[in-house]
Amino acid sequence: MLRSRLRNRLFLVLAMAAVPLAVEAVLVDGPLHGHPAARLLFLVVALATAGTLGGSLVAQLDKSHRELRERHRFSEALIDNMASITVVLDEQRNVVRFNRAAEAVSGRTEAEVLGQSYWSLLVGDDERAELQAIFSRVAAGEGPIQHESHWITVAGRKRIIRWTRTVVTDDRGEVRYFIANGIDVTEIKADEAELRLAASVFRNTSEAVVVADAEAHILSVNPAFTELTGYTASEVVGKNPRLVKSGRHDQQFYRTMWTDLLATGEWRGEIWNRRKNGETFLAWQTISAVRDDSGSIIRFVSVFSDITELHLKDEQLRHQAYHDALTGLPNRLLLQDRLAQGIEAARRHRTALALLFIDLDRFKEVNDNLGHDVGDMVLVEVASRIHSALRRSDTVARLGGDEFVVVVHDVATSGEVTEVTEVAEKLLARIVMPMRLNGHSVEVGASIGIALFSRNGSDVTSLMKAADAAMYQAKAAGRSCFRFFDAASWPDGAIPA
Repeated sequence: MLRSRLRNRLFLVLAMAAVPLAVEAVLVDGPLHGHPAARLLFLVVALATAGTLGGSLVAQLDKSHRELRERHRFSEALIDNMASITVVLDEQRNVVRFNRAAEAVSGRTEAEVLGQSYWSLLVGDDERAELQAIFSRVAAGEGPIQHESHWITVAGRKRIIRWTRTVVTDDRGEVRYFIANGIDVTEIKADEAELRLAASVFRNTSEAVVVADAEAHILSVNPAFTELTGYTASEVVGKNPRLVKSGRHDQQFYRTMWTDLLATGEWRGEIWNRRKNGETFLAWQTISAVRDDSGSIIRFVSVFSDITELHLKDEQLRHQAYHDALTGLPNRLLLQDRLAQGIEAARRHRTALALLFIDLDRFKEVNDNLGHDVGDMVLVEVASRIHSALRRSDTVARLGGDEFVVVVHDVATSGEVTEVTEVAEKLLARIVMPMRLNGHSVEVGASIGIALFSRNGSDVTSLMKAADAAMYQAKAAGRSCFRFFDAASWPDGAIPA
């Protein structure tokens, strides 16, 4: 455009220069030839034309020069203030322009790199051949070309730059400049790698993962969720996670869960869920709230796994720790715990509590004559008979050997002896009934000692000692009977240790 305007102005100058020549032809060769006034007129016209021509030409050239300077400043400011990296190289691949974004990323100033080889400054040896091939393709007219390569900063770090490369040619089509515009995508690439890793973990983790929006509508689930619950993604997306609700927890459980989640941003614990086929399973579940920069919840992420088998194993271990292996009854540890709880409840409700210490009669003869296998069968059968004679609220335990203990809770203090006597008589009647075991008819009896809270003791140890002492009193009375503890039967009223 600028060239065209200059050409038009040149034509105007040439046309104006022809005016005095035409005037001279009229005055010299025409009718006014030789007249003094004619020569004066010629001189005036020539001078006026020359002055006008010169002044116009200078003004136009000055204006064009100003426009060129303004355009140059504008283009320089535009390049410098572009957010993208801009690098201009000459045909020898030396730097001729290096904008501020390029300075910021590389750590080098334009003054430091001007005239320097692009290869020696910013490109690693491992990528030089690839970039040379790209320059050759751009120079051959195959452009613009987009690609990614590394830039080596002044600190020696590699930044990933996404480039668009092209060339500027002259009127003959020769390459004058290589222009590259780039964006530093190092962080973007790192984020993409993290997202790919997260997506891979999401797909391949063995734990079920559920992602829901702020309104608790499911957005996505992973394959482990489908394997664990039986629900496919298409069946649950858009729905509320309550579809796996087991019904084994009350509303207060879920209210507490959501209160904790919203208050702290996380909830974790054991929860019973339900599979698509209706089967329930115990899960260890973590729910996290994801917030945006303003603090508003935008996502809920739930991760859970099936711990039913672990729970059962744990329950089994706990059972083994607190129960007798042969009969399945509570052992001494669990008995002491339940007795302590019973004492506290009796104290709080102002009721009585009875402790019955049972020792089988003639059990040693069974073991000696019929063997330990039959002896074990006797113990199992007696345990069952004692258990069936009690209320659900009462406790029966096996201490070891042929010793059993019964805790009768919530006994009325007004008729405690009568009520406990009825329990003891029922137990004796059940125990002495003949048993048919392994082809043998077996009969055993029982001696029962009874201690009452708080008459015979106010804690676990004293009650156990009193009941044990009363059992020996029953043995001394002829066996197959029961006795309440009588402190007067012992010297100075002391209970034997």
